[in-house]
Amino acid sequence: MKLKKLEELLKQQQSQQNQQQQSQSQQQQQKNQQQNQQSSQKNSQDQQKQADQKKADQQKQQEQQQAAQKKEDDKQDQQNAEGQPVKPGQMTPEEAKRLLDAQKGDEQVLQWKPQGKPEDQNRPVKDW
Repeated sequence: MKLKKLEELLKQQQSQQNQQQQSQSQQQQQKNQQQNQQSSQKNSQDQQKQADQKKADQQKQQEQQQAAQKKEDDKQDQQNAEGQPVKPGQMTPEEAKRLLDAQKGDEQVLQWKPQGKPEDQNRPVKDW
């Protein structure tokens, strides 16, 4: 009788251990899945960062090319009609014309102000 009870008790303990091992293995599998998901997310984020970095590098290159092109254009603008370079601090005739045209809108008419005493407005006007 005691042996049977011990046998049953052993079976119960073994079944409990099996259940614990199964639950632990399931938990381990879940952790592995989570790690895999996190690593795949990290990889996708890294790939996105690399793509963004490539785009930023391309934009910088384009900006540098545009800046170089602008410098070349400025150098060409600094040459006058004969093809001679203009000294720094001097303007080409085209630049001078543009500057003067831009200033036209700011011009105001100068009001003539007579010098001397103002005339008495109440005095009669002589019409002979």
